[in-house]
Amino acid sequence: MQTELAGSRTMPRLPESIDTPRLRLRLPRADDAGWAYSAFAKDPDVARWVTWRPHRDIRETEVFLRMAIADWSIDPAEHRLYIVDDRATNAPLGLVNARFQGFPAHRASLGYLLAPSAQGLGYMTEAAGALTDALLSLPDIFRVWCVADVDNERSWRVMERIGMQREGILQRWAAHPNVSDEPRDVVCYAKVR
Repeated sequence: MQTELAGSRTMPRLPESIDTPRLRLRLPRADDAGWAYSAFAKDPDVARWVTWRPHRDIRETEVFLRMAIADWSIDPAEHRLYIVDDRATNAPLGLVNARFQGFPAHRASLGYLLAPSAQGLGYMTEAAGALTDALLSLPDIFRVWCVADVDNERSWRVMERIGMQREGILQRWAAHPNVSDEPRDVVCYAKVR
């Protein structure tokens, strides 16, 4: 589950898919652009708490997915994005991602996004929990952490449900251009081993 780098240093390697009772986390594909654009990328309500503005057209979503796909072919890469599918229907519901940090990597940050039609059903708790467990099963990863805007209670409740501990508030930490032109405070959560 690791890739050798410059002798004894390694970068973590995640599996290409992760299954949970209801979901499959899988590699992104170019044909995901249509549903991603219509389900969440252009939605100002979904984009409220992210660091990017809603996509104006599908081309922006296509570029985003091309970069996410390319990240899986780079080894080592610091970013891994999964599409979250409903296993019963194969319908895509959202995404989760991990960013490895430190060199060699010993921690990873977690991010997630869910289409409005799939919210409130526990899907993100299941998906984010599965990715957190996969990250912490890697020999060199000791910390998985995540932040959410202080006003985004739904997101930090997900973190609590997957066993992360609230560490505090990071002041002026993240730019959420759909809420403010200035960096905002975020709540920081982490799970360690």
